[in-house]
Amino acid sequence: MILVRDNDGKFGPEFDDALLKSGIKPQHLPIRAPLMNAHIERWIKSLKVECLDHFLPVGPKHLDHLIAEYLEHYHTERPHQGSAIRRF
Repeated sequence: MILVRDNDGKFGPEFDDALLKSGIKPQHLPIRAPLMNAHIERWIKSLKVECLDHFLPVGPKHLDHLIAEYLEHYHTERPHQGSAIRRF
């Protein structure tokens, strides 16, 4: 499992060590890239509102399945601002 996080000073090397001992690999965001956090926060909000608010996952495999289905929908069926076809 991977945890993407920023480089806030309040989470030092001890925090990363605790994550590693729990089997979680910390992945740091690049320095001076403040918008990266905003983009992932917006994507997570979309995942919650458009998918997870409508289903109650009954286990990790079911959650993985729901997220995989949402990713497929997000990348192929969902209208995006930059796409040539717009649905109003």
